[in-house]
Amino acid sequence: MICSFLAHLGADVKVKESGDRKFLALYVCTDLFSGNERKPLWLNVTYHYSEGLAQFLTKGRQVYICGEFLPDKYIDRNGRECVDMKVRAYSILLCTQSNNSPADSVSVDSNSEEQKTEEETF
Repeated sequence: MICSFLAHLGADVKVKESGDRKFLALYVCTDLFSGNERKPLWLNVTYHYSEGLAQFLTKGRQVYICGEFLPDKYIDRNGRECVDMKVRAYSILLCTQSNNSPADSVSVDSNSEEQKTEEETF
């Protein structure tokens, strides 16, 4: 299922490896709305390795993520099979910080794998 959402990083990004491939592992919090209630929804997100992007993915950073939901099966400590949802991100957009640092307008798209500033995008 395709998804896109605004979220905050709950921890600094981690670089992980699977075989000969590197990827970024993010833990993010977004809002889930149910009727009139708003609840936090924590998600694990994976994204292809990008050294240029990784340096900006720090705890508290707001990001806009486009990707797809994937089921993640695991066995809990009581031996029961459980299913969680994770997100495989196709693109991650860094949202503007209040301090207007130079990194605020950087975006990375997994299709181009290039970094662009807002000025170059428009």
